[in-house]
Amino acid sequence: MISLDIAKFKALFPLLAATLDATIETQWETANMYISNEVNDGMMIYLMTAHLIALSNMLSLGNAPMLLSGSTIDKESVTLVPPPVKSQFQWWLNTTAYGSQLSAMLKLQSVGGRLVGGSTERQAFRKVRGIF
Repeated sequence: MISLDIAKFKALFPLLAATLDATIETQWETANMYISNEVNDGMMIYLMTAHLIALSNMLSLGNAPMLLSGSTIDKESVTLVPPPVKSQFQWWLNTTAYGSQLSAMLKLQSVGGRLVGGSTERQAFRKVRGIF
């Protein structure tokens, strides 16, 4: 299990170096709920922590992570662009640069899928002789 090294965190993410140590520790614990910190030498957990801190900073400044496609002043209507990703989790990760890096790492880790046991011809849609 990888433990938090605040000096390493601040060296990896210099834009977040002014963040209070207590905030980093709290977000580290939250990040552990999303991702196991035993994968990829802990870099993913550091990125998730940075993502949570950056997202928290955005929200505290009043910047909501959404895209506007139109607005109306008279009737006060606002039109939002639907996220250009397949899931809400991907959209949420792509709201910060740290989350985008984490999303790319997660995709690399999840690529695969293997057949365990059985005939190799069952990997195809049809069997070798064309019979189901």
